[in-house]
Amino acid sequence: MPSNPSPLQTLRQAIASSLASPQTLIAEAARNANRSPSHNTYLTLYTSESAHRAEQLDSLFPDAQSRPSLYG
Repeated sequence: MPSNPSPLQTLRQAIASSLASPQTLIAEAARNANRSPSHNTYLTLYTSESAHRAEQLDSLFPDAQSRPSLYG
């Protein structure tokens, strides 16, 4: 029976295969934050800081093969 990948595994695969970048993922997360006020309500969002850090990732981990599991 095939197992379903976790959301983190799905994101990791998308980043590793260049289907998504950390920058596009943070932009999507920011757009979707608080979309469902009864379930996803955040007191503080660090959108600018998260976007800035996402931009730095390629220079911090230039070798795609040696990126940590939670890269991105």
